[in-house]
Amino acid sequence: MSSQHCRPQTPAYQYPTGTAPETADHHRIEWLSGPAFWLVVLLAWGSVGCRSEVDTSVKVFATVDQESAAPILGAFHRHVDKQIIPDAIFYRGPSSAESIIDRLADESIEPRFDLIWCDDLLVVRQIREAGLLAPRRWAAESVVPREMRSLEGYWCGLSARARVILVNTDRLPTSDDRPVSVRELSDSRWRDRCGLSRPTSGSSAIHLAVMLERDGRSATLAWLREVSQTAIVFESEALAVRAVIRGDIDWALVDSDLAVLERDHGMPVEIIFPDQATDAPGTVRIPDVVAVLRAADHPQAASLLADYLVSAETEDRLAMGSAARLPLSRLAKHRPRVLPEGPVRWSWCNFDEAVDAWEAVAEEIQGVFRQLP
Repeated sequence: MSSQHCRPQTPAYQYPTGTAPETADHHRIEWLSGPAFWLVVLLAWGSVGCRSEVDTSVKVFATVDQESAAPILGAFHRHVDKQIIPDAIFYRGPSSAESIIDRLADESIEPRFDLIWCDDLLVVRQIREAGLLAPRRWAAESVVPREMRSLEGYWCGLSARARVILVNTDRLPTSDDRPVSVRELSDSRWRDRCGLSRPTSGSSAIHLAVMLERDGRSATLAWLREVSQTAIVFESEALAVRAVIRGDIDWALVDSDLAVLERDHGMPVEIIFPDQATDAPGTVRIPDVVAVLRAADHPQAASLLADYLVSAETEDRLAMGSAARLPLSRLAKHRPRVLPEGPVRWSWCNFDEAVDAWEAVAEEIQGVFRQLP
């Protein structure tokens, strides 16, 4: 058994200005380096049988924000002494799971995709159902909460976004006037003064899947029908955020990574982590997901990158970034600036079960909102 080392001279994807592997070394991530790294390479190589050469690239399919993700991939490139080059495709096509599955399963694309970094658990569920994911043991299993990873090993969560209430402080100047619970979306007091993105896809749909698993189908659907009569429904998270900033509505249920950007830019907004009362369920947080593809052409490199992405060091980098992502690992050290001064109670959810149950109720939910303008 022999191996041939060949290293491409330049990355196969475009880094944002100032973040290329040679220039973006803000601080080196010490997660397996030097001899320890190459020991893992040799072990991974042996675990998949005799191959003609060691992987020198890894092809990534990403639906996450390129500005945040590209520097992380650049850090991995440096971390492995530039022996493995991440070739990342940041997908901006149709958001339907069918379109993404078609792209991942396309055998005419060479090399095949090795790993997916996705921000939509419902899409990942369908990718898994299509048989495209490879179960594996994750290095972070002992430090990432059980509910934030697949118990069968198909995926592992990475840095969550919280579902928060974004308030226009000009319209609601005092804290006593502001909502404190997601449930207030159905309160007639806020009729046409609150909003959310359409809960049939994306973060709103995942949040609803959490509520369905936690509160039950009948109670959640009854509440949702009330919401359809009181809240303004937007086609995207970004449009809901924009409506709050402009003062078109008083508040909206949105993702924390979008909310913190507007607060940082000095917009007249405040971020509320909802449902913190002792009898309330807590704030929902939704992780990004990393998974290795079954047909990966570079399985060793994919395995190394997968564990690197879900490491505490990577989560700390994302927590310090512009989106102030929420680390999942108990080994993470950085507290993202989006969090309030006090502790936050998080809503517990078995995401595996929540997303698996979504398909049975998705059509009924779509029917609730189908007639809305």
